[in-house]
Amino acid sequence: MRILEGKELDDALKQMQEWEAKKAKAIEDAFQINYFTEEQVKELEKNPYVKKVSNKSITYAEEFKELYWIDYQNGIQPIEIFKKYGFDPNVLGAKRRNTFTERLKKQTQRVEGFNSGRPSAKELSLEEQIERLKHKNKVLQ
Repeated sequence: MRILEGKELDDALKQMQEWEAKKAKAIEDAFQINYFTEEQVKELEKNPYVKKVSNKSITYAEEFKELYWIDYQNGIQPIEIFKKYGFDPNVLGAKRRNTFTERLKKQTQRVEGFNSGRPSAKELSLEEQIERLKHKNKVLQ
């Protein structure tokens, strides 16, 4: 083992500090909640698996939670599941994706399952029901 001294030691310490700063930034970025733009909200509203969405939050349809959980149990990575059902993982952000998976794990332990216990904010129109069924059929093919 070689002992570093002088400029060589200073360079090594500087490089370690840079790595630590990059690591800290990556961790911060991974767990930072991002807000949706108005354009992103409008795009998310088109997804049949979105119950409601605002610039700060998204509520997924119970059907999506069930489909997600089946895929997750079959070993599909969360980011791939979101893509499969028409979500842009980058728009959702890492923290939102990670907390969704963790929340779903907890919900599977509840007697009532994925249902949040709150009544649906709205009844789906016939067009929304058709759109949801079309998308589900496409995914299952």
